[in-house]
Amino acid sequence: MLENSSRFKVNSPNVVSETIDGETVIVSLLRGTYYSLDRVGADVWNLIEREFSVVKIVMAIAQQFNGDPELIESSVKTLIAQLRAEELISPVDGESGEDHLPEVSPDSTASKEEFVPPVLQKYSDMQELLMLDPIHEVDEAEGWPQKREESLI
Repeated sequence: MLENSSRFKVNSPNVVSETIDGETVIVSLLRGTYYSLDRVGADVWNLIEREFSVVKIVMAIAQQFNGDPELIESSVKTLIAQLRAEELISPVDGESGEDHLPEVSPDSTASKEEFVPPVLQKYSDMQELLMLDPIHEVDEAEGWPQKREESLI
């Protein structure tokens, strides 16, 4: 069960992401899978990156989109549970993260988009290629792009 006060963080450095034009692409470097999130999902991901609590994420999405509050809450919680099941995020211990939602201007409420439940798309078609990436062969102390030297024994 997902608690409203729960906070999550991205499983860095094993998970990397980029948001472009309202779509977030997430790559699991350990599994070699990648994911995409649409508009609402991208907004949820951004709030997770900032370590907002579940209840604050739900509130922020409800402020941004027109829709049934119960559908918004259940859809956001379902997405968070999926992200957690895929090991893209993990719980945050303690009370870190942001707690202050941005102010919503009265004019913006009239132009809100309709809420569409977020969908986590999973792709494994490039799994072999991603797992061959030289980043996986790098000594963490040396960093990338300096490849680990093989011993000559």
